[in-house]
Amino acid sequence: MLRAVIFDMDGVLVDSEPYHHEAETLIFADLGISVPDEERRTFVGMSGRKMWETIRERHAPLMSVEDLLGFDRKRRLHYFTSIGSMPAIPGVTRLLHDLRDYNVKIGLASSSIMELIRLITDAAGIRKYFDVLVSGEEVEHGKPAPDIFIRASMLLGVGTGECVVIEDSGNGVRAAKAAGIACVGFDNPGFRRQDLSMADLVVHSFEGLDYRSMAALVE
Repeated sequence: MLRAVIFDMDGVLVDSEPYHHEAETLIFADLGISVPDEERRTFVGMSGRKMWETIRERHAPLMSVEDLLGFDRKRRLHYFTSIGSMPAIPGVTRLLHDLRDYNVKIGLASSSIMELIRLITDAAGIRKYFDVLVSGEEVEHGKPAPDIFIRASMLLGVGTGECVVIEDSGNGVRAAKAAGIACVGFDNPGFRRQDLSMADLVVHSFEGLDYRSMAALVE
């Protein structure tokens, strides 16, 4: 029985990946490093710490990982605060209403910091739908490790076999499957080239995705 659905945020609830890309471009320029787009695609869904550990190893910016994380937090929050409103991806609000009609619990599990999660969900007008918000900072290992989805299901009070994750990144899909959770891969048309092959169901829009189609994944 489907008792909960856990959403990733960036690229699933809000088409915020282009904004993150621009923010990172500015951050990399400030640090005097150049990170190719092909490499940056591998960071989608990854925790900030893991991303900066990898970048520091490959590009050697003259800062510690802790300082890089602090610099990223400050610059990224400043950038997103300047944006203002941000529309939810088409079909998301309808899907959230549908899940509420069936008394399904709704969680959000994002690699982003909690300040950004709150800022972005408020900007899109959708924070009120979520029973639980979980940030990648709350777990020891970020996606593609399963920690964040296991924590989200625990906070929601449901078993991993009673929920579905909706993800748009290869790292996120692998994390969901490693947690033993059924996964819908959202092939975001604005941010392609992610490997969603491990997902139980792949959709290209939220049209047609509803409680019944996700409940079938856990039957």
